[in-house]
Amino acid sequence: LALARLTEWPRWDQACIEETQRTLNEEDHMSLNVLRILLEFADYIKLQKGQLTLTKKGKTCLKKVALGEMQVALFSQLFCELNLAYLDRLPEYPEVQSTVPFILYVIHTLAEEGISIDGLCERAYLTPVREGFDEAGFRRHDRYTLIKRVLNPLHDFGLLEQRLGPGTVPNIEVLVSVQTTPLFKKMIHFRFPDPGVLEKKHS
Repeated sequence: LALARLTEWPRWDQACIEETQRTLNEEDHMSLNVLRILLEFADYIKLQKGQLTLTKKGKTCLKKVALGEMQVALFSQLFCELNLAYLDRLPEYPEVQSTVPFILYVIHTLAEEGISIDGLCERAYLTPVREGFDEAGFRRHDRYTLIKRVLNPLHDFGLLEQRLGPGTVPNIEVLVSVQTTPLFKKMIHFRFPDPGVLEKKHS
């Protein structure tokens, strides 16, 4: 993959992968695969005669002033259009995707000074989501799902800093805590209805 060799990717050891695999497919490189899908969803690229080419909209992203707009567009495509279960091999857990705004709000509230993954996991899920994990009966899927479908993408977008630490397997580090970056609050905003409006609706 020419693009993979020209760029740096999180959680991807290019030399190691090429050493252990004779052939590389796009699907072997999850970050690249997801990026291509998002760029197509957002109409920045299209497949033409077997090659990916920039669309008219895509050519505008080459201008520095359009980078912020592109970041927001790809972020929206990821969390609103792409099935987040595609990012891992876990069960579907559709309730996780439907409550992403709540999860983002919890991160916004608790992770400005940093928070452990265990602490965040305890607060990030609404009761129906937690019940879905309990019914599935898979130990630690709540943690893995949060990391794979929310925390890693936020880190890749530059919205979270991650701290790694020793895990249960020797010489293997795991994600132990996260902290929001200044870009998180610049990019993600929460709007709540006026309490007076809610009171009128329920009166």
